[in-house]
Amino acid sequence: MIFFKVAFLYVNSATDIFAFQGSQTRAPHQNQIPDIIRDWPALPSDPLSASICPPGYQSQIDETTSDRAHDNKNSLLVVADYSGCLSLYQDGTFPLGRMQLGSGFCARSLFTPSPSTSKFLAYVCSSSTDPEMAPIRAVHIDLPLMRRRFCRDLSQLASAARDLTWYAMRIVKEMRAIWFGSETHGGTREWGPRWVRALETKQKEQFGRRYNPEQEPES
Repeated sequence: MIFFKVAFLYVNSATDIFAFQGSQTRAPHQNQIPDIIRDWPALPSDPLSASICPPGYQSQIDETTSDRAHDNKNSLLVVADYSGCLSLYQDGTFPLGRMQLGSGFCARSLFTPSPSTSKFLAYVCSSSTDPEMAPIRAVHIDLPLMRRRFCRDLSQLASAARDLTWYAMRIVKEMRAIWFGSETHGGTREWGPRWVRALETKQKEQFGRRYNPEQEPES
């Protein structure tokens, strides 16, 4: 049996989402994470589960960050909109899909009779009438897959695959920069030819001869 803490979020419009007080008009910071990694469905990053955790990592985790991650575990975030759609997110981040309550309806609240059940009770009303005067009716919602370990196992595997893929992409990028060089430093592939050129210059300056690596030494 899986236990869930349910959080219900009601979205009126896009303006309600982005209308933060005290927002400043400035150039957004360029995101270095690729789109395929940013849009990858995943739980909060856990290097330990992805087997890329360095020694002693668990003891170095900040307690505040660990507590916040633990508070969201086994929780279910439900987002409702005016189109009668409910979007479900496991632990607040992993998308579980969308549920349509019906065209022209919107959910006003969501309750669960027990934290150990997958059945919910949603109170919906018509989105075309005044919300304060619209009649509210109860709708029973059952999510049978939430009673199984399938959802949790799938989200953990997807999260581990994301961390491993992002880790491999960073390693390949760093190895390429080390070998071919970057804007700040030269690549290691230049070390061999650079050493040969330095030896050739030294031979010419000190002994007056050109260095030929294919020339056999004189007996």
